[in-house]
Amino acid sequence: MAECSRLLANEARRRETTIRESGNTPRAYLSVGRDAIARSSTIIPALFANESVRAFLSKLAGERLERVPYKPEEYILNSATASGDTHGWHWDDYAYALIFVIEAPDPFLGGRVEYMPHVEWRKEDTEQYLRGLLTSSETRSAYVKAGQCYLMKANTTLHRVTPLTGDTRRTVVVFTYASPEDMTSDSITHTSMEELYPESSVEPLAASGGLTSRLRSWKSHRHDTPCTSWRCAAAVADRLARRASTCAPTTNSHGRDRSGAWAASPERRCAGTG
Repeated sequence: MAECSRLLANEARRRETTIRESGNTPRAYLSVGRDAIARSSTIIPALFANESVRAFLSKLAGERLERVPYKPEEYILNSATASGDTHGWHWDDYAYALIFVIEAPDPFLGGRVEYMPHVEWRKEDTEQYLRGLLTSSETRSAYVKAGQCYLMKANTTLHRVTPLTGDTRRTVVVFTYASPEDMTSDSITHTSMEELYPESSVEPLAASGGLTSRLRSWKSHRHDTPCTSWRCAAAVADRLARRASTCAPTTNSHGRDRSGAWAASPERRCAGTG
């Protein structure tokens, strides 16, 4: 919590925009991008780089989670602080998101996770597609407490954080991981991230190299962040593994809930890290 508070005080930028690619849905919150975190934090980069954490999450997901081949999406810090702040309906570029809730809002004042699993992202006529989904399909809702985390299958789960409606806060650290399929896909774009985080450094792609060039660049730099807080990160990983049984009991032994949704949806929350 102390490190997140320091980052927000020194590095946060206000984001207020609508994202066309997700159907012209709103974004309004304070945020610290990956590059600022990498410069000023030790715990967050070390925990993201920890192989024990990623191995544990891979077991939950049922497939190997990879480090994303696009640095600005590795980790971010977001804080909704004002009435009306929201992270509107969207899908993620990469398959998995691990969200640590640092501060949870008053449960009567918004900031809940709403989601719709098993929904593909249609990038043409997205707003009309989104309206159809929201008027014809069931939306689920979850309140996640401070000190808990949840793993989401974020590229096939339509999701949002509902607007705050009063004097409260919701602060999260988000880690992004790729699936094996993501690592060979040429369909992934980063338009939303580039619009939200224009200050983040992006290594240029070769004109014809596409994802292959991006992967080469990523592989050559994937160990550039020293794990200066490895003891802390390893301790958190061990605690997650020991307390995995505290994940919500709505899932069966195959990691799916009763409706067939992945355990990576917010209904299966990882043990608290505090």
